[in-house]
Amino acid sequence: MCGVSNSYLSQLESGQRGIPSPDILKKLAPALKISYEELLVAAGYLPSEALPGQPPNAIPIDENTMVTFPVYGRIAAGNPIKAIEEIEEYVSKETRFFNIYG
Repeated sequence: MCGVSNSYLSQLESGQRGIPSPDILKKLAPALKISYEELLVAAGYLPSEALPGQPPNAIPIDENTMVTFPVYGRIAAGNPIKAIEEIEEYVSKETRFFNIYG
């Protein structure tokens, strides 16, 4: 219904995945019948002042500093298994959360 794989949704529900990226939240909002902004605040991407009654420790994001990476899934250990390069999702992160040495 929202264009997010069932396996990813299952991993979110079971706690195997962390906070979804803003891109995933945008896809989930209509299916959950909640505003995109409310999901951004609940996930900690926007300050709680954006919506009343939300956590005060929310971190605002700057769309201009976002970088998106493809996620190819999990790598199995043990017996050799053919690697299938299929993008499961995309993850967006703000550049201020990178620890870049150079």
